[in-house]
Amino acid sequence: MAKQPLRAVGEGERRPQRRKVLTVLEAAKVGSRRELLVAMRDRIAETVSRVDCPTKDLSPLTRRLQELDRDIARLDALEESEFRPPVTDDKFDASVI
Repeated sequence: MAKQPLRAVGEGERRPQRRKVLTVLEAAKVGSRRELLVAMRDRIAETVSRVDCPTKDLSPLTRRLQELDRDIARLDALEESEFRPPVTDDKFDASVI
């Protein structure tokens, strides 16, 4: 998700509502692909952080956590590049140098 630059709030303007954090089930049913990945990442992070997480599960869960984080970063980068205006090259003027 592209980050919005900070700006002054206009008169009578309200801040946008924050989106509800979806569970994995909710994200799978009604969420976007990114919301599903975030819900899965958060669920796995919660499980790995627990003291009673079985040792045999730590390695595969940690690996999956890294994969999900990488996938989310890729989606964010793709979304950011889609909304970036195209760059136009100016004509080269050697006399300016």
